[in-house]
Amino acid sequence: MAALAEAQSSLTVMQERCAQEDAQRERLEASARGLTEREHAAAEQATVAENLMLEQQARLAVLEGAKRDRAENLRAVLSERTSWDQSIDGMKDGLARARSRRESLRELQETRAGYTEGVRAVLSASSRDEALALVAEILEIPAEYERAVAAVLGEHIQAVIMRDHGAARDAVQALRRAGAGRVTCLSYEGPHGRPAAAPAGSLRALLDLVRVRAGFEGVARALLGNAFLVDDLDAALATWGNGDAGWTLVTPAGETLAASGAIAGGSERSEEMLLAQRRELRGLDEEVERREGELRSARARQDELTTLTEEREAALRDVDAELTQVAVSVVAAEKDLQRSRQEMREIQEQQRVVSAELERGGGAAELDNASKPSGWSMRARRRANSATGAISASRRPSADSRNGGKV
Repeated sequence: MAALAEAQSSLTVMQERCAQEDAQRERLEASARGLTEREHAAAEQATVAENLMLEQQARLAVLEGAKRDRAENLRAVLSERTSWDQSIDGMKDGLARARSRRESLRELQETRAGYTEGVRAVLSASSRDEALALVAEILEIPAEYERAVAAVLGEHIQAVIMRDHGAARDAVQALRRAGAGRVTCLSYEGPHGRPAAAPAGSLRALLDLVRVRAGFEGVARALLGNAFLVDDLDAALATWGNGDAGWTLVTPAGETLAASGAIAGGSERSEEMLLAQRRELRGLDEEVERREGELRSARARQDELTTLTEEREAALRDVDAELTQVAVSVVAAEKDLQRSRQEMREIQEQQRVVSAELERGGGAAELDNASKPSGWSMRARRRANSATGAISASRRPSADSRNGGKV
């Protein structure tokens, strides 16, 4: 009976151990399957993270190239704008100088500086309907002919063109009574006479070389109609000796040969300064207009460049912002890839531990064929079977007992 009890106890122990070993095996196998699934998931995450990282790195390279291009474009615009800023400063200085000089000359013209006291007195005492203009004001003379015209006209350059002879007479008489100097007055109304026949040869009429204000052609004809331009005094003398008309011959240097045969010349006449000032004033009017146009164009271009600078700065800021976002994405993708790979290493380490546990219990074969019992179960069952056999044997009656103690 003691042996039976001992066998029953061993059977119970063996059965419990067998159950524990089966449970442990199932846990290990489930853990192995779970680790395999986690490994696959981590591998997929690593692949996704790596692809995303490579994609973002490629995008980062593209954006860095775009940033270099946009930065270069911006530098080019800023350089051009700086150049225009400097040019505009120079243009403004040049325009200011031209305006200043023009204003000075206008002031001289308005105050009649350079004209005689008699001219200024007549202009001051006469209305605009009476004193219409000065001879110097009705002629536009090229610079190369100024000296010749001044030589022919002489003091008549300062002559006052009055409305008619009556107005001219009244002006001269009033000036005499006031004792305010002398003046030459011309009548705007005709007759102004006709010019003499042109001399033979290729001489040029002085009247054809100047531009006359509209309406004053008769006055200009009376003053210059008989004047002709010759190359030099020798040519003038040759022409004068061959004709009998009342011509005035003048050289570009301002030497004159009058119809009377009188020759005049020498240094610069004061009247030339009046003509030069008026020519300079006309040139300054054109220069100011040209400089103003250039300045307007330059400022328009400057405004365009300012707008373009703002646009390119905004474009550069946009690409910078996107670069920052992509750089952050690259870093995040790298971290995700590192985490996934670290997780895979940890899972693989756990798999090695589980595999070792299964191998110690014969579980390696179990991973290959889950339907076969593990080594733990087989040993436990063999021990349980041995214990069961022992119990069965102890329970069978002995041969003596079956035969009632008979031999």
